[in-house]
Amino acid sequence: MLKAKGNLYLILICLVHIGFFLLNNPGPPSTDDKIYFDEAVNILEGDWQLNESPKNHRFGIILPVAALIAVFGDSPHILAIWPLLFSLATIVLLYVFLKKIGGIRMAVIGASFLALSLCQLIYASALFPDVIISFFFLLIPVLLFSGISSAKNLRIGVCAGLLFLPALFVRENILFILPAIGILFLATLSISGAWKMFAAFFASAAFSILVWILTFYILSGDALFVYNTVESQYSLTFASPVDMALLERLIFEPPGMFFRSLTFLPLILLSAPVFLSLLVKRKPLSEPVMWWTVFFIGLLLTFWAGTTSLNQYSLLLMLERLWLPLVPVLCVLASFALEQPAEITEIKFRRRTIFFFCMLIMIFSLFYVGWERFIFYLAFIVCLEGAWYGVQQEHQKRNWELLVLVFPFLILACYLTITNSRFLSDIF
Repeated sequence: MLKAKGNLYLILICLVHIGFFLLNNPGPPSTDDKIYFDEAVNILEGDWQLNESPKNHRFGIILPVAALIAVFGDSPHILAIWPLLFSLATIVLLYVFLKKIGGIRMAVIGASFLALSLCQLIYASALFPDVIISFFFLLIPVLLFSGISSAKNLRIGVCAGLLFLPALFVRENILFILPAIGILFLATLSISGAWKMFAAFFASAAFSILVWILTFYILSGDALFVYNTVESQYSLTFASPVDMALLERLIFEPPGMFFRSLTFLPLILLSAPVFLSLLVKRKPLSEPVMWWTVFFIGLLLTFWAGTTSLNQYSLLLMLERLWLPLVPVLCVLASFALEQPAEITEIKFRRRTIFFFCMLIMIFSLFYVGWERFIFYLAFIVCLEGAWYGVQQEHQKRNWELLVLVFPFLILACYLTITNSRFLSDIF
Protein backbone atom coordinates (compact mmCIF):
# COMPACT_ATOMS: atom_id res chain seq x y z
CA MET A 1 0.00 0.00 0.00
CA LEU A 2 2.80 2.40 0.99
CA LYS A 3 4.70 1.52 -2.19
CA ALA A 4 1.61 2.25 -4.34
CA LYS A 5 1.14 5.56 -2.54
CA GLY A 6 4.78 6.46 -3.16
CA ASN A 7 4.42 5.70 -6.86
CA LEU A 8 1.29 7.86 -6.97
CA TYR A 9 3.23 10.79 -5.52
CA LEU A 10 5.94 10.36 -8.15
CA ILE A 11 3.39 10.21 -10.99
CA LEU A 12 1.67 13.33 -9.66
CA ILE A 13 4.98 15.27 -9.47
CA CYS A 14 5.87 14.26 -13.03
CA LEU A 15 2.41 15.22 -14.30
CA VAL A 16 2.73 18.64 -12.66
CA HIS A 17 6.11 19.11 -14.36
CA ILE A 18 4.66 18.09 -17.73
CA GLY A 19 1.67 20.36 -17.12
CA PHE A 20 3.92 23.40 -16.67
CA PHE A 21 5.85 22.33 -19.78
CA LEU A 22 2.62 22.44 -21.79
CA LEU A 23 1.44 25.70 -20.21
CA ASN A 24 4.76 27.39 -20.90
CA ASN A 25 4.17 26.48 -24.55
CA PRO A 26 7.68 25.96 -26.01
CA GLY A 27 8.39 28.49 -28.73
CA PRO A 28 10.35 28.14 -31.97
CA PRO A 29 14.15 28.01 -31.55
CA SER A 30 15.81 31.42 -31.72
CA THR A 31 19.22 31.48 -30.00
CA ASP A 32 21.51 28.55 -29.12
CA ASP A 33 18.60 26.16 -29.63
CA LYS A 34 18.33 27.41 -33.22
CA ILE A 35 21.91 26.22 -33.85
CA TYR A 36 21.12 22.74 -32.50
CA PHE A 37 17.96 22.64 -34.61
CA ASP A 38 19.82 23.71 -37.77
CA GLU A 39 22.54 21.10 -37.21
CA ALA A 40 19.90 18.38 -36.75
CA VAL A 41 18.21 19.44 -40.00
CA ASN A 42 21.60 19.43 -41.77
CA ILE A 43 22.14 15.84 -40.66
CA LEU A 44 18.75 14.81 -42.04
CA GLU A 45 19.45 16.57 -45.34
CA GLY A 46 22.98 15.20 -45.63
CA ASP A 47 24.52 18.69 -45.46
CA TRP A 48 26.16 18.45 -42.04
CA GLN A 49 29.83 19.39 -41.85
CA LEU A 50 32.13 19.56 -38.87
CA ASN A 51 33.04 23.13 -37.93
CA GLU A 52 34.57 25.10 -35.05
CA SER A 53 31.32 25.91 -33.25
CA PRO A 54 31.11 23.79 -30.05
CA LYS A 55 27.36 23.38 -30.66
CA ASN A 56 28.00 21.85 -34.08
CA HIS A 57 29.23 18.52 -32.73
CA ARG A 58 27.26 17.94 -29.53
CA PHE A 59 25.88 14.70 -30.92
CA GLY A 60 24.05 13.88 -27.68
CA ILE A 61 21.64 16.65 -28.62
CA ILE A 62 21.56 16.94 -32.38
CA LEU A 63 21.33 13.22 -33.26
CA PRO A 64 18.30 12.45 -31.02
CA VAL A 65 16.62 15.67 -32.16
CA ALA A 66 17.26 14.73 -35.79
CA ALA A 67 15.56 11.38 -35.12
CA LEU A 68 12.58 13.10 -33.47
CA ILE A 69 12.23 15.52 -36.40
CA ALA A 70 12.39 12.65 -38.89
CA VAL A 71 9.57 10.80 -37.11
CA PHE A 72 7.33 13.54 -35.68
CA GLY A 73 8.19 16.75 -37.50
CA ASP A 74 9.82 19.95 -36.30
CA SER A 75 7.19 21.62 -34.11
CA PRO A 76 8.57 23.43 -31.02
CA HIS A 77 6.98 20.85 -28.70
CA ILE A 78 8.75 18.01 -30.51
CA LEU A 79 12.11 19.80 -30.32
CA ALA A 80 11.69 20.26 -26.56
CA ILE A 81 10.80 16.61 -25.88
CA TRP A 82 14.46 15.57 -25.57
CA PRO A 83 15.31 17.94 -22.67
CA LEU A 84 11.89 17.27 -21.12
CA LEU A 85 12.59 13.52 -21.02
CA PHE A 86 15.89 14.13 -19.22
CA SER A 87 14.24 16.55 -16.83
CA LEU A 88 11.68 13.88 -15.94
CA ALA A 89 14.47 11.29 -15.66
CA THR A 90 16.32 13.55 -13.21
CA ILE A 91 13.17 13.99 -11.12
CA VAL A 92 12.54 10.22 -11.07
CA LEU A 93 16.17 9.47 -10.18
CA LEU A 94 16.11 12.02 -7.36
CA TYR A 95 12.82 10.64 -6.03
CA VAL A 96 13.94 7.00 -6.10
CA PHE A 97 17.27 7.80 -4.46
CA LEU A 98 15.78 9.95 -1.68
CA LYS A 99 13.05 7.39 -1.04
CA LYS A 100 15.71 4.72 -0.61
CA ILE A 101 17.81 6.68 1.88
CA GLY A 102 15.18 8.75 3.68
CA GLY A 103 11.63 7.61 2.96
CA ILE A 104 8.66 8.82 0.91
CA ARG A 105 8.28 12.25 2.54
CA MET A 106 11.90 13.13 1.87
CA ALA A 107 11.54 11.92 -1.73
CA VAL A 108 8.38 13.96 -2.29
CA ILE A 109 10.00 17.14 -0.94
CA GLY A 110 13.23 16.83 -2.96
CA ALA A 111 11.52 15.81 -6.21
CA SER A 112 8.88 18.55 -5.84
CA PHE A 113 11.52 21.22 -5.33
CA LEU A 114 13.27 20.09 -8.52
CA ALA A 115 10.07 19.72 -10.56
CA LEU A 116 9.00 23.28 -9.62
CA SER A 117 12.44 24.88 -9.89
CA LEU A 118 12.23 27.88 -12.23
CA CYS A 119 15.45 27.11 -14.09
CA GLN A 120 14.48 23.45 -14.47
CA LEU A 121 11.07 24.40 -15.87
CA ILE A 122 12.50 26.97 -18.30
CA TYR A 123 15.17 24.74 -19.80
CA ALA A 124 13.06 21.59 -19.81
CA SER A 125 10.99 23.38 -22.45
CA ALA A 126 13.85 24.57 -24.67
CA LEU A 127 16.47 22.78 -26.76
CA PHE A 128 19.48 23.48 -24.53
CA PRO A 129 21.97 20.96 -23.09
CA ASP A 130 21.78 22.17 -19.48
CA VAL A 131 18.92 20.00 -18.20
CA ILE A 132 20.34 16.98 -20.05
CA ILE A 133 23.83 17.31 -18.58
CA SER A 134 22.35 17.86 -15.09
CA PHE A 135 21.01 14.31 -15.22
CA PHE A 136 24.55 12.95 -15.53
CA PHE A 137 25.81 15.26 -12.78
CA LEU A 138 23.27 13.57 -10.48
CA LEU A 139 23.45 9.99 -11.76
CA ILE A 140 27.23 9.60 -11.39
CA PRO A 141 27.41 10.48 -7.64
CA VAL A 142 24.24 8.46 -6.96
CA LEU A 143 25.92 5.38 -8.45
CA LEU A 144 29.17 5.99 -6.59
CA PHE A 145 27.36 6.44 -3.28
CA SER A 146 25.48 3.19 -3.81
CA GLY A 147 28.84 1.51 -4.49
CA ILE A 148 30.27 2.51 -1.10
CA SER A 149 28.25 -0.21 0.65
CA SER A 150 27.90 -2.63 -2.27
CA ALA A 151 29.78 -5.85 -2.89
CA LYS A 152 29.69 -4.96 -6.61
CA ASN A 153 31.40 -1.60 -6.15
CA LEU A 154 34.00 -2.35 -8.84
CA ARG A 155 31.31 -2.86 -11.46
CA ILE A 156 29.47 0.25 -10.26
CA GLY A 157 32.67 2.31 -10.57
CA VAL A 158 33.13 1.15 -14.16
CA CYS A 159 29.51 1.97 -15.09
CA ALA A 160 29.77 5.43 -13.52
CA GLY A 161 32.94 6.17 -15.48
CA LEU A 162 31.46 4.98 -18.77
CA LEU A 163 28.65 7.52 -18.35
CA PHE A 164 31.23 10.13 -19.27
CA LEU A 165 31.05 9.08 -22.91
CA PRO A 166 27.39 10.02 -23.61
CA ALA A 167 27.72 13.02 -21.27
CA LEU A 168 30.73 14.42 -23.15
CA PHE A 169 28.74 14.33 -26.38
CA VAL A 170 26.05 16.45 -24.67
CA ARG A 171 28.32 19.08 -23.14
CA GLU A 172 31.99 19.18 -22.25
CA ASN A 173 31.43 20.70 -18.80
CA ILE A 174 30.75 17.22 -17.39
CA LEU A 175 34.52 17.35 -16.78
CA PHE A 176 33.71 19.77 -13.93
CA ILE A 177 32.56 16.78 -11.91
CA LEU A 178 36.05 15.26 -11.74
CA PRO A 179 37.48 17.55 -9.02
CA ALA A 180 34.39 16.92 -6.86
CA ILE A 181 34.76 13.16 -7.32
CA GLY A 182 38.47 13.51 -6.56
CA ILE A 183 37.63 15.17 -3.23
CA LEU A 184 35.19 12.34 -2.43
CA PHE A 185 37.92 9.80 -3.26
CA LEU A 186 40.41 11.42 -0.87
CA ALA A 187 37.78 11.65 1.85
CA THR A 188 36.84 7.95 1.55
CA LEU A 189 40.32 6.46 1.68
CA SER A 190 39.58 5.18 5.18
CA ILE A 191 36.52 3.22 3.99
CA SER A 192 37.41 -0.36 3.18
CA GLY A 193 37.30 -1.16 -0.53
CA ALA A 194 36.17 2.31 -1.60
CA TRP A 195 39.46 3.05 -3.37
CA LYS A 196 38.86 0.13 -5.76
CA MET A 197 35.54 1.62 -6.89
CA PHE A 198 37.11 5.04 -7.43
CA ALA A 199 40.06 3.50 -9.26
CA ALA A 200 37.62 1.69 -11.57
CA PHE A 201 35.68 4.94 -12.02
CA PHE A 202 38.72 7.03 -12.98
CA ALA A 203 40.03 4.30 -15.29
CA SER A 204 36.71 3.95 -17.16
CA ALA A 205 36.26 7.74 -17.21
CA ALA A 206 39.72 8.06 -18.79
CA PHE A 207 38.70 5.43 -21.35
CA SER A 208 35.50 7.37 -22.13
CA ILE A 209 37.47 10.60 -22.59
CA LEU A 210 39.93 8.79 -24.85
CA VAL A 211 37.11 7.42 -27.04
CA TRP A 212 35.61 10.92 -27.22
CA ILE A 213 38.95 12.41 -28.29
CA LEU A 214 39.53 9.59 -30.80
CA THR A 215 36.09 10.19 -32.35
CA PHE A 216 36.95 13.79 -33.18
CA TYR A 217 40.44 12.83 -34.28
CA ILE A 218 38.87 10.50 -36.86
CA LEU A 219 36.42 13.23 -37.96
CA SER A 220 38.88 16.14 -38.04
CA GLY A 221 42.44 14.79 -37.94
CA ASP A 222 43.06 16.89 -34.80
CA ALA A 223 43.35 15.08 -31.45
CA LEU A 224 42.65 18.36 -29.61
CA PHE A 225 39.81 19.42 -31.89
CA VAL A 226 37.20 20.01 -29.15
CA TYR A 227 39.65 21.92 -26.96
CA ASN A 228 40.67 24.09 -29.91
CA THR A 229 37.05 24.86 -30.83
CA VAL A 230 36.19 25.88 -27.28
CA GLU A 231 39.43 27.88 -27.07
CA SER A 232 38.56 29.74 -30.27
CA GLN A 233 35.15 30.68 -28.85
CA TYR A 234 35.97 31.43 -25.22
CA SER A 235 39.78 31.88 -24.96
CA LEU A 236 40.63 29.37 -22.24
CA THR A 237 43.46 31.39 -20.70
CA PHE A 238 43.37 32.09 -17.00
CA ALA A 239 43.80 35.42 -15.28
CA SER A 240 46.82 36.11 -13.11
CA PRO A 241 46.29 35.17 -9.44
CA VAL A 242 47.30 38.72 -8.44
CA ASP A 243 44.85 40.35 -10.84
CA MET A 244 42.49 42.59 -8.83
CA ALA A 245 39.73 42.12 -11.39
CA LEU A 246 39.95 38.34 -10.83
CA LEU A 247 39.75 38.85 -7.07
CA GLU A 248 36.64 41.02 -7.42
CA ARG A 249 34.96 38.44 -9.65
CA LEU A 250 35.76 35.60 -7.24
CA ILE A 251 34.27 37.51 -4.32
CA PHE A 252 31.24 39.22 -5.86
CA GLU A 253 30.00 37.60 -9.10
CA PRO A 254 28.74 34.13 -8.03
CA PRO A 255 27.24 35.40 -4.72
CA GLY A 256 25.48 38.15 -6.68
CA MET A 257 24.05 35.59 -9.09
CA PHE A 258 22.86 33.37 -6.23
CA PHE A 259 21.28 36.32 -4.39
CA ARG A 260 19.31 37.41 -7.46
CA SER A 261 18.25 33.88 -8.33
CA LEU A 262 14.83 32.54 -7.38
CA THR A 263 16.11 29.10 -8.38
CA PHE A 264 19.16 28.89 -6.14
CA LEU A 265 18.58 31.17 -3.16
CA PRO A 266 15.49 29.40 -1.69
CA LEU A 267 17.28 26.04 -1.92
CA ILE A 268 20.45 27.47 -0.38
CA LEU A 269 18.39 28.88 2.51
CA LEU A 270 16.76 25.49 3.10
CA SER A 271 20.14 23.74 2.96
CA ALA A 272 21.84 26.17 5.37
CA PRO A 273 21.26 24.01 8.51
CA VAL A 274 23.11 21.14 6.84
CA PHE A 275 26.24 23.19 6.24
CA LEU A 276 26.18 24.84 9.67
CA SER A 277 25.52 21.65 11.64
CA LEU A 278 28.34 19.74 9.94
CA LEU A 279 30.79 22.41 11.05
CA VAL A 280 30.27 21.26 14.63
CA LYS A 281 29.14 17.67 14.12
CA ARG A 282 31.22 15.77 11.60
CA LYS A 283 29.99 12.49 10.18
CA PRO A 284 31.62 9.65 8.22
CA LEU A 285 31.42 9.97 4.44
CA SER A 286 29.37 6.76 4.27
CA GLU A 287 26.51 8.86 5.73
CA PRO A 288 24.36 10.31 2.89
CA VAL A 289 24.24 13.85 4.29
CA MET A 290 28.04 14.04 4.53
CA TRP A 291 28.59 12.52 1.09
CA TRP A 292 26.28 15.01 -0.65
CA THR A 293 27.60 17.98 1.31
CA VAL A 294 31.19 17.21 0.32
CA PHE A 295 30.16 16.59 -3.28
CA PHE A 296 28.20 19.85 -3.44
CA ILE A 297 31.09 21.87 -2.01
CA GLY A 298 33.53 20.30 -4.49
CA LEU A 299 31.19 20.94 -7.41
CA LEU A 300 30.44 24.50 -6.29
CA LEU A 301 34.14 25.36 -5.98
CA THR A 302 34.83 23.91 -9.44
CA PHE A 303 32.06 25.95 -11.08
CA TRP A 304 33.03 29.01 -9.05
CA ALA A 305 36.70 28.91 -10.04
CA GLY A 306 36.07 27.64 -13.56
CA THR A 307 33.73 30.48 -14.51
CA THR A 308 35.42 33.43 -12.80
CA SER A 309 39.10 32.74 -13.46
CA LEU A 310 39.07 33.00 -17.26
CA ASN A 311 41.06 35.90 -18.66
CA GLN A 312 38.26 36.87 -21.05
CA TYR A 313 35.53 36.79 -18.42
CA SER A 314 31.96 37.43 -19.52
CA LEU A 315 28.77 37.91 -17.52
CA LEU A 316 27.30 35.18 -19.71
CA LEU A 317 29.19 32.75 -17.44
CA MET A 318 26.85 33.84 -14.63
CA LEU A 319 23.74 32.65 -16.45
CA GLU A 320 21.72 30.44 -14.11
CA ARG A 321 21.42 27.65 -16.65
CA LEU A 322 25.20 27.12 -16.69
CA TRP A 323 25.05 26.36 -12.96
CA LEU A 324 21.99 24.11 -13.27
CA PRO A 325 23.85 20.88 -12.26
CA LEU A 326 24.00 22.28 -8.72
CA VAL A 327 20.19 22.37 -8.41
CA PRO A 328 19.47 18.60 -7.98
CA VAL A 329 22.25 18.36 -5.38
CA LEU A 330 20.78 21.33 -3.49
CA CYS A 331 17.39 19.56 -3.58
CA VAL A 332 19.02 16.56 -1.88
CA LEU A 333 20.52 18.76 0.85
CA ALA A 334 17.31 20.77 1.33
CA SER A 335 15.28 17.59 1.78
CA PHE A 336 17.81 16.41 4.38
CA ALA A 337 17.52 19.67 6.28
CA LEU A 338 13.73 19.51 6.31
CA GLU A 339 13.12 15.82 6.94
CA GLN A 340 16.10 14.38 8.80
CA PRO A 341 16.45 16.24 12.11
CA ALA A 342 18.33 13.33 13.65
CA GLU A 343 20.84 13.55 10.82
CA ILE A 344 21.19 17.32 11.13
CA THR A 345 20.19 18.81 14.49
CA GLU A 346 17.02 19.33 16.46
CA ILE A 347 14.18 21.22 14.80
CA LYS A 348 14.65 24.50 16.70
CA PHE A 349 18.12 24.92 15.24
CA ARG A 350 16.81 24.44 11.71
CA ARG A 351 13.96 26.89 12.26
CA ARG A 352 16.18 29.56 13.77
CA THR A 353 18.85 29.19 11.08
CA ILE A 354 16.47 29.48 8.13
CA PHE A 355 14.44 32.22 9.84
CA PHE A 356 17.59 34.29 10.46
CA PHE A 357 18.85 34.02 6.88
CA CYS A 358 15.37 34.65 5.44
CA MET A 359 15.06 37.83 7.47
CA LEU A 360 18.42 39.06 6.15
CA ILE A 361 17.39 38.25 2.56
CA MET A 362 14.03 39.99 3.04
CA ILE A 363 15.72 43.18 4.25
CA PHE A 364 18.25 43.21 1.41
CA SER A 365 15.53 42.38 -1.13
CA LEU A 366 13.36 45.26 0.00
CA PHE A 367 16.17 47.81 -0.45
CA TYR A 368 18.17 46.36 -3.36
CA VAL A 369 15.89 44.11 -5.44
CA GLY A 370 12.26 45.07 -4.97
CA TRP A 371 9.13 44.49 -2.94
CA GLU A 372 8.17 41.42 -5.04
CA ARG A 373 11.11 39.44 -3.65
CA PHE A 374 10.33 40.72 -0.15
CA ILE A 375 6.79 39.33 -0.43
CA PHE A 376 8.02 36.01 -1.81
CA TYR A 377 10.48 35.41 1.04
CA LEU A 378 7.88 36.52 3.56
CA ALA A 379 5.48 33.89 2.16
CA PHE A 380 8.37 31.42 2.04
CA ILE A 381 9.13 31.73 5.74
CA VAL A 382 5.43 31.76 6.74
CA CYS A 383 4.91 28.44 4.91
CA LEU A 384 7.94 26.83 6.54
CA GLU A 385 6.97 28.06 10.00
CA GLY A 386 3.42 26.83 9.46
CA ALA A 387 4.55 23.36 8.46
CA TRP A 388 6.97 23.06 11.39
CA TYR A 389 4.37 24.39 13.83
CA GLY A 390 2.02 21.62 12.68
CA VAL A 391 4.70 18.98 13.30
CA GLN A 392 5.40 20.40 16.76
CA GLN A 393 1.74 20.59 17.77
CA GLU A 394 0.71 17.16 16.51
CA HIS A 395 4.01 15.39 17.28
CA GLN A 396 3.77 13.62 13.95
CA LYS A 397 4.15 14.46 10.28
CA ARG A 398 1.07 15.00 8.14
CA ASN A 399 0.72 15.00 4.37
CA TRP A 400 -0.68 18.55 4.31
CA GLU A 401 2.69 19.80 5.51
CA LEU A 402 4.29 18.59 2.28
CA LEU A 403 1.96 20.85 0.30
CA VAL A 404 2.73 23.79 2.60
CA LEU A 405 6.47 23.28 2.17
CA VAL A 406 6.33 23.26 -1.63
CA PHE A 407 3.65 25.99 -1.86
CA PRO A 408 6.11 28.90 -2.43
CA PHE A 409 7.79 26.96 -5.24
CA LEU A 410 4.38 26.24 -6.79
CA ILE A 411 3.53 29.94 -6.68
CA LEU A 412 6.84 30.79 -8.40
CA ALA A 413 6.16 28.22 -11.13
CA CYS A 414 2.68 29.68 -11.67
CA TYR A 415 4.15 33.20 -11.80
CA LEU A 416 6.64 32.04 -14.45
CA THR A 417 3.79 30.63 -16.53
CA ILE A 418 1.49 33.64 -16.16
CA THR A 419 4.24 36.09 -17.18
CA ASN A 420 5.20 33.93 -20.16
CA SER A 421 4.16 35.87 -23.26
CA ARG A 422 3.45 32.68 -25.24
CA PHE A 423 1.08 31.49 -22.50
CA LEU A 424 -0.72 34.86 -22.48
CA SER A 425 -1.01 34.92 -26.27
CA ASP A 426 -2.76 31.55 -26.17
CA ILE A 427 -5.33 32.83 -23.64
CA PHE A 428 -6.06 36.24 -25.14
